[in-house]
Amino acid sequence: MATSHSDNWNELHCQQGSCKIILKPGDLLDEKDVNVLVIPTPAGGMNPDNFQLFKSIYSNADENCKREIKKVCFNLTQSEPQTFSLYGLRYIFVAPPYVGNRDKAPKYLKETYTSCLKLAVKSNFRTIAFPTIGCGVIGFPIDDAARSVYSAIENFCQSKDGKKMDEIRIVIYDKNIYNEFIVTVQSTQPIVLHLPKLKCLRVKGTCEIFHLVQASPNLECLRISLNCFNIALNDTSTCKLLQNRITDLEITRFQEIDAIQLDIIAEKFNHLRDLSLSLDSLTVFVDSLILKVLSLWKDKHLRGLYIRGLLTDEMRQDLRQWFINHSHLRQEDSFVVEYKRNWLSMWLE
Repeated sequence: MATSHSDNWNELHCQQGSCKIILKPGDLLDEKDVNVLVIPTPAGGMNPDNFQLFKSIYSNADENCKREIKKVCFNLTQSEPQTFSLYGLRYIFVAPPYVGNRDKAPKYLKETYTSCLKLAVKSNFRTIAFPTIGCGVIGFPIDDAARSVYSAIENFCQSKDGKKMDEIRIVIYDKNIYNEFIVTVQSTQPIVLHLPKLKCLRVKGTCEIFHLVQASPNLECLRISLNCFNIALNDTSTCKLLQNRITDLEITRFQEIDAIQLDIIAEKFNHLRDLSLSLDSLTVFVDSLILKVLSLWKDKHLRGLYIRGLLTDEMRQDLRQWFINHSHLRQEDSFVVEYKRNWLSMWLE
């Protein structure tokens, strides 16, 4: 479910499949551009004075309509709400859940919302507006009610009937209730990342990085520990994203030169231009590691190679000549190499 604030900061808009969900403060009876309004209705001897929305509708009805409304109230049950039209406006009258056992309250509240949504679809309504049923005189805990309402709506939208509903609104009259509903809904949403300006990602520790990479279409540079990089390599989706984007790769936190899957990196990371390898230990000679990289990237377009580790005395005596003697590089090739502070730096173009 994607979430965003509308231009009116008081509203929260969510998208669940093809159905838009809106949380907004206000008076339900002011919602005119909606197919049907859900009205909690006194049934089974409940006191009408506790149902302000119902009282407002009933008081504006003529005597004939009042008699029809009373018939609806008499036959109303929680599981079977009923539609009612009055002066061109359409309502769903529903008996609110009432239980003394808090453990059962969420279940009954979900059923109340679900039964109204199913009736709306059956009646060919495409948009519907609810109040916060159960948060008034019935006194359901607001956080429980918010979770129950969100769960009911989410489950409905994922059902077959949910595809027949275009918009569900929750219109909330009380500021405290509204804030609680907003917090609850936002806490259930996945974090949606969009990081078009992120070009370099430095990862510490071991974690899954797919969502970060997916959200970063312009990512070019990756600094990452070997353990974390191996997780990424073994995940097909993450690896595909990385191999298409990364041009500058630094792998850190490894102990042995054979621990890195250089052949896989060379095979898959065709856009790689700069490669850095940083061993934890400064007691490991890296001559063979350097030669392996040069061999694997012989026919590729590697621009810079940077490796942290020890060099043998023979290698340090004349770096350039050592590479000419031990690799495919020749005297006439253009390359620069230096060794400072335990880092070998090599520029190949």
